[in-house]
Amino acid sequence: MNNMFKCFLLILFFIPFLLASQTIEKKIEDKNILESRKKQLFFRLGSEFRITPLPNDGASLENYAVFTNVDLLHSGPALSYGLDFFLSKNLSLSLDHSFRYRTLLYDFNQLGEILSASKSQKELLQGFHLSLTRYFKISSKGDEIFFRIGISSFNGGSDFVFVEPIGDIDDPLWIQSQLSFRNFGTNFAIGYRKSRVSVMAGLYLSSGGAFYTTSFRIVTPYIKFSYALGKL
Repeated sequence: MNNMFKCFLLILFFIPFLLASQTIEKKIEDKNILESRKKQLFFRLGSEFRITPLPNDGASLENYAVFTNVDLLHSGPALSYGLDFFLSKNLSLSLDHSFRYRTLLYDFNQLGEILSASKSQKELLQGFHLSLTRYFKISSKGDEIFFRIGISSFNGGSDFVFVEPIGDIDDPLWIQSQLSFRNFGTNFAIGYRKSRVSVMAGLYLSSGGAFYTTSFRIVTPYIKFSYALGKL
């Protein structure tokens, strides 16, 4: 028993050194990746939170848009995965695929039987984000800040059927249309990267023409965290 206790104490003594050694090895590995990432492809996982879009006063909704909530459709949490290909040591081309489970259509009855929705409908909404990122080293440990600019698609998978009356109010002709809240725009972000972890804050600028009678930019702020799993 005495020998077992001594072995246990010896293991406890060496654990901090083993952990420190692994930490040093990881830092060396990350530094080597940083120095040799040109023409390398990295896989990354991320999560983000989209804040309520900035208000646009005086904009009028399209008839079909009364069945949704534009602010809620653009805000909330999202998960993503992505690829980063480094064109040079400090410039990367990125492609991200994001997922958001949101309420697409709400129960609504605007004018009796003229415009109505039968039930709420939730969908898994998807987006694609293609961007260029420029990195700037800010410390000897390899910490960086970066600036990102790109193009995005939003609300993929939001197709729905809209039925509306035209003609005589007493005997209308019902027209069925296949519509979607899918829209496109640009994105901008500034961020900080330490080792494999990145955090950024940015803006999505999507087209308001998918919801409103006039087209303008819907500005949605967001915060995103991501972790690079490694090279492919």
